Amino acid sequence: MKDIREVVENLGKLGEGHIDFVYENGKIVGAEIRIKIRFEQPLTLSKKDDNEKQKEKTTIEGFEKLKKAGLKVVKEGNLLVVKGKTFMHRNLIKANGFKWNADKKLWVKAM
Repeated sequence: MKDIREVVENLGKLGEGHIDFVYENGKIVGAEIRIKIRFEQPLTLSKKDDNEKQKEKTTIEGFEKLKKAGLKVVKEGNLLVVKGKTFMHRNLIKANGFKWNADKKLWVKAM
């Protein structure tokens, strides 16, 4: 209940707001909170957002091409690693953003 009170108190700081309580057998069991926030500048999708979506699509398509080439992409810690016979597919691997790690003798990509 304390959390709901804090939300109600802070609605004015966020913008216009309304809260409807959900009752069951005379007890509050939930709340529906609606907040209308006015931004000083309109929100628009930036080119970066569009580029990220395109990059994600390209990555998925690229991983499919790696798979078709008989390679596997596996997660090791915070890296993606290409496994398999990679030498003849190195240009495809590079095109998907992987870098050669000479110490580990692996193609890796940070996540």
